[in-house]
Amino acid sequence: MTGHFSGGRGANRRRFLRTVLRGSAVAALGARVSLGAGAATRVRAETPAAAPSVRTDADIERLLPALSNWGRWGKHDEIGTLNFVTPELRRKAAALVKSGRTVALAREVSVMATEGIRRGTYEMMSEEGGSRDFVGMIFHGFALTHLDALCHAFTPDGRMYNGFPASEVGLQGARRLGMEKLGAQGICGRGALLDVAASNGARLAPVTPILFADL
Repeated sequence: MTGHFSGGRGANRRRFLRTVLRGSAVAALGARVSLGAGAATRVRAETPAAAPSVRTDADIERLLPALSNWGRWGKHDEIGTLNFVTPELRRKAAALVKSGRTVALAREVSVMATEGIRRGTYEMMSEEGGSRDFVGMIFHGFALTHLDALCHAFTPDGRMYNGFPASEVGLQGARRLGMEKLGAQGICGRGALLDVAASNGARLAPVTPILFADL
C-alpha cells in the first residue's frame, strides 16, 4: 500500500494527530498481560494517565518528538513497532491456543453498493472451464478495515517514518516503507477481543463510534 496524505493539508493532519496523541495516554492504561506459557493470563487494570492537551499546531509539534520512534531500531529500520513482535512473543502466543476455533471478524460488503468505497469496480467473467473476477477500489477511508504502510503519512517538511524522504514514493510505488516490508515480517501474536456491545448490554446501532473510553 503506497497511498499517502501530504502534511501540507493542515486540517486533516491536525485531526489525525490530535486523535493519535490524545489516545496515546489512554492506550497506555489498561492492562499488563502475562504471556507465560501454561500460566493463567493476568490482567491488572491501571489508572490511565491524563490525556495531553492538543489544541493547536504548536501542541502537536511539541508532543510528537516525545512519542517518535525514529531511530529506535536503527536508521535503516522500515517496520517500526512491529519490531516488538519477536519470535519468542509469537511462540508464547501460539502456546495459549486451546480449542483452535476460529472467529470471523469480517463483514460482507458490496464493492459497488457500499457507501464509502471509492472507485469500486467489480466484474465477473465466466469462461470455458471456470470463472474469475476483477475487484478494484480505493482501500483508504472508513468503509474497509485496512493497514497503512509507514509510507502513508508525510511530515510538513517532506519526510516519512525514520526520516526517509517522501520523494521515495512515486507513481510506481514506494521504494521505502512499503507494505511489503511489513508483509515479509508478518503480523502474528496474541490478540485481545473486546466485546463492546456485550459490555454495554446490547447490540450497537449502525455507525456507533467506539471511543477510547469504551475500551
